[in-house]
Amino acid sequence: MTLNPIGVLVLLSASAFAQAPNNAPPPTVQRLCGKLEYTHDIPVKGDSKSIVTKEQDVRHAAVSLYPAVEHGQCCEGVAAASTTMTGHWGSFQLKSKQLPGGLYWLQVEWNSRKYQMIIQYEPKKYSDQLCSQTVWEENDAGDLRKVIFITVD
Repeated sequence: MTLNPIGVLVLLSASAFAQAPNNAPPPTVQRLCGKLEYTHDIPVKGDSKSIVTKEQDVRHAAVSLYPAVEHGQCCEGVAAASTTMTGHWGSFQLKSKQLPGGLYWLQVEWNSRKYQMIIQYEPKKYSDQLCSQTVWEENDAGDLRKVIFITVD
């Protein structure tokens, strides 16, 4: 039996502190970049137990990074450390050259909603993290999560 190359999705995190399981660590990132997608589930006609998940690139959304304040909620009285907009295909890269490692809030503003999650930023001069394989998903429930695509041979 031979295996063909398969794309595997690995969900690395849930959203912010309040929505993460107890004591679950925030996802760690080495680069502040990726692609932003909106996902929503659509029921399959004639089959009440089945759904299809649709993805859509999030164009022209504001992406901001805020320092995490101990026991504080996102962005309370703190200036953004970096801000950018997603491009036509949902891609973004936050400027982080002078940014120290640590806990940060990643906030996305799109379609009159704010999506937030806490992340651990650990910069590396030569990172293994590829922006093209890092996807940030938001959904109808208000969740924001990090997803990585891995190709297995």
